[in-house]
Amino acid sequence: LQLEPPGKLPELAEMAESQGWDALTVKDLRSGVKLIDLELQPALGKDHTTKAQQAFVMGEGNATLYAALFHLESAFSPGMAASYGHFMSSRHDRSLQD
Repeated sequence: LQLEPPGKLPELAEMAESQGWDALTVKDLRSGVKLIDLELQPALGKDHTTKAQQAFVMGEGNATLYAALFHLESAFSPGMAASYGHFMSSRHDRSLQD
């Protein structure tokens, strides 16, 4: 899930334009119709293909965010043994003392 505040959409569109994305995609990014996962490329490496996805709006007013779902191949997953769910299930109950 990618979340972008409205104020970051122009920057995202400029990044896409600088990387050679077509004018229609850049326009859609600027208006929040689509989001693009440009920031995943450096993190995941050359095996990840950057995509533009249809966006949807979450919240309203000052709490508005644009969101899009991106599918990541299982090769980019750390696997169940390194997952957050496994981490949480392997921890003992903790409590704070006054």
